[in-house]
Amino acid sequence: MLRRQVYPNGSKIDGADLYLDNYYYYYYSPTLAGLPAAIREGETVNNGASDAQAPDIAAAEQAFDGPIDQVRQRMAIADPNPGVKPKMIAPATSAPMARALKQRILRHKETGPQYPPASPEILEGGMIWDNCIDALLAGTGNPDVRAGGLHLLGTIPQVSVGQGTLNGQPTLVLIASVFVPPGYQEELIVNASTGVPMEMVGDVSGQQPTVTVTYEITRVTAAAIEAEG
Repeated sequence: MLRRQVYPNGSKIDGADLYLDNYYYYYYSPTLAGLPAAIREGETVNNGASDAQAPDIAAAEQAFDGPIDQVRQRMAIADPNPGVKPKMIAPATSAPMARALKQRILRHKETGPQYPPASPEILEGGMIWDNCIDALLAGTGNPDVRAGGLHLLGTIPQVSVGQGTLNGQPTLVLIASVFVPPGYQEELIVNASTGVPMEMVGDVSGQQPTVTVTYEITRVTAAAIEAEG
């Protein structure tokens, strides 16, 4: 996956991510040209010490297995700290969710401005959104992950779904309002035919985007990428 993050001041951050099919932490390089060396040196992100997106992937694959409340919570607690952004949080209604919330409280209680706690519904929706995005990016080569991730995103009441076009391709546009501060939203654009992510935009409605991330995702083999170096 090649990605580019663009900020309002014009600064850009490029990256090349290679997720393995076992979903252990991926190989990363600032450029595609740097991936072969990263593979040869065996330096995965976090040195492979974590399963990375594996819990998110599993929750997406199981999105149609069981009652909807159960599969939603399975995704919400798949990764309690996805690291996308701090969210103010509220008390949970189950022990697993409570543990996830406690971790997020400890992580974020001293960062950024303080806002009123979000409702449990907003909280759960935000966690499902974050973890589904991680699953869709890391596991986009798996049609079951794409189907499950998009299905779960569609269960969030604060997510609207529309249609559009990007680079001449028909798209689905999912807009989520599950964040604090109020007014902030994220927009995920996926290919309408395949469900593959194409772009993510974070902004406050009616204002200039705070970040735009574009994705170019293809399925490759680690051996082929390594050989190119």
